Amino acid sequence: MIQSLPRGLYVLTDAGRPDPDSTVDAVRAALQGGARTVQYRDKGTDTELRLRVAVALRDLCGSHGAAFIVNDDPELAVACGADGVHVGRDDAGVVTARSVIGRGLIGVSCYDSMTRARAAVAAGADYVAFGSVFPSPTKPRAVRASLELLREA
Repeated sequence: MIQSLPRGLYVLTDAGRPDPDSTVDAVRAALQGGARTVQYRDKGTDTELRLRVAVALRDLCGSHGAAFIVNDDPELAVACGADGVHVGRDDAGVVTARSVIGRGLIGVSCYDSMTRARAAVAAGADYVAFGSVFPSPTKPRAVRASLELLREA
């Protein structure tokens, strides 16, 4: 299990992909292109399918020496043997996530809030994320973080 977030490209999967195989293929291409961390984002309700895809992605990341993070679901992170979990404001908090995943990595979305980032770090988060910085079709209503905030962080 990876104990710290590797430096380099951090890739998020697109939950809107047409089928699980295309997600695996896209992640394979990202890893071959140098991605160092992959976050699996799928808020679907088919728990068995999500677990099957997560295990495939975990294996793929492991074969490339990349970290594998599950978005929003500490239980899935444990079930598939992920390196950690990434949580947002409507998900489990850092303390709750830590109680579920144990020593794995915990990342926290901080949107455009340095206050939230400081609180996450104080609670034991291993890393924080800001953004989005630029418009994205996957999250058209996302809170925007300024470049100045990124400099401050």
